[in-house]
Amino acid sequence: MGIQSTQKFEEKYKEDFKLEHTKLDHILFYDEEEKQYINADMRLFGKSFSIRTYDDYGELWKEIKGSNIMDILEYRIFKISDDMIVMEIGNSEIQVYYYNYLLIKEHYDKINANHLEEMLEVAMGIEQCVNDIIDSDEEMIMMIMNFFNEMPLDLFVNPILITQIEAFLVYKYKNGASSFLMLSDEIKRACYSEIEVNQVGNKIYEEIKLENEGLVVSYFSEGLFLLFELFKDRYSIDIDNIPYVVYLLINKLIKLRLSKEWEKEYSEYFNEITTMDLGNAVESYLYIDTINHDNIYTAGKFIYYLMTNNIFKNNNNYVLCYDEFVDVYNEAKKKQKMDVFKRKLLKKREEDLNTITIDDIDLMNGVEFEQFISQLFVKQGYTTEITKQSGDQGIDVICEKNSIKIGIQAKCYTGTVGNAAVQEAVAGKKYYRLDKVMVITNSVFSNSAIELANSD
Repeated sequence: MGIQSTQKFEEKYKEDFKLEHTKLDHILFYDEEEKQYINADMRLFGKSFSIRTYDDYGELWKEIKGSNIMDILEYRIFKISDDMIVMEIGNSEIQVYYYNYLLIKEHYDKINANHLEEMLEVAMGIEQCVNDIIDSDEEMIMMIMNFFNEMPLDLFVNPILITQIEAFLVYKYKNGASSFLMLSDEIKRACYSEIEVNQVGNKIYEEIKLENEGLVVSYFSEGLFLLFELFKDRYSIDIDNIPYVVYLLINKLIKLRLSKEWEKEYSEYFNEITTMDLGNAVESYLYIDTINHDNIYTAGKFIYYLMTNNIFKNNNNYVLCYDEFVDVYNEAKKKQKMDVFKRKLLKKREEDLNTITIDDIDLMNGVEFEQFISQLFVKQGYTTEITKQSGDQGIDVICEKNSIKIGIQAKCYTGTVGNAAVQEAVAGKKYYRLDKVMVITNSVFSNSAIELANSD
């Protein structure tokens, strides 16, 4: 550092030192001379800082001073290691706990308040650009929809992959507006990515490491990079903003596409969606017995459907909605498990068909309801067979009497039984070569299910 630069640094440092201090205790400072992390504390004031390190006896060892004469005060997060956040302030590498990170972020946001306002305006301009494309460029919308067909669905429904995609995007295309446009925050991104800094001679090289690097990098090289070039040729957009225009457009359109797919297949189970809260919606989701509720593709489509119906707190952020959904879903599954356990404990030792009431039936699970239907038909002189639990081709119980074979789909629900049950029973009729099929439920049928059954 030259004499003039040193003088400017000292003047800036002394000026900032008079300002309010943000104190950070219990941090680790990476000492380049010792090549190890050392116990330290830190003070932030204005655009300057000081770090004091201590020896093993708690005695003051070294003091490092730093100051920034640039307009924008920046820090960088490298990774999360052992519950600590590894980050860089100035040229100093430190490790801090989450509560200290929040203090740093709050201090820097305060210093950069004017810059953040400007970046918010940039982000709003990017969003407006995306909305204009959706409103006016049908050909581009068609191309993006076809683009989805070329990509693994994981990229759009797996929040861990989405977070890594955003980490790579922010790393490759630095833009102050990114913090307002990403679905994940910098801490989430650091959980699944890592910035490595290596020095070879006088040159410093950086690269980003990702948990699912192959898939993410392929998504960019085989898809997003090409879209960026397409947008450069098609629109007059600031080149620094194009990656974020493309990414935001993809987020908006995938939400629309997957939501419509879910609505087409399962909307009959959610006739009251406009009056449902998340808990009610998840309960209805669990009543659909033709899907794997834990499958991330199924859950992802359902989450997008709920987002379009404004069920979540923030219906524009899939990652946050996914987290909110998982919390409610896990509670509902836990309750469901307890209900089954309770039903088993309440089950009569010797059930008598003549004394079973509708209340008893409502306490049954799916398997118990199938057994009950089977026993009921046996009482009427039929021979019965319960099909295997998986791959039953839409028929749960097969009953036969006088050479007439009847297939039954049993639905023990608290919700409405929809079209799918009728369609599956009809498909099962052909598969099992049945004479008749029935759908039997303890609940009620939707109007469309009744119309479909009457039309067959």
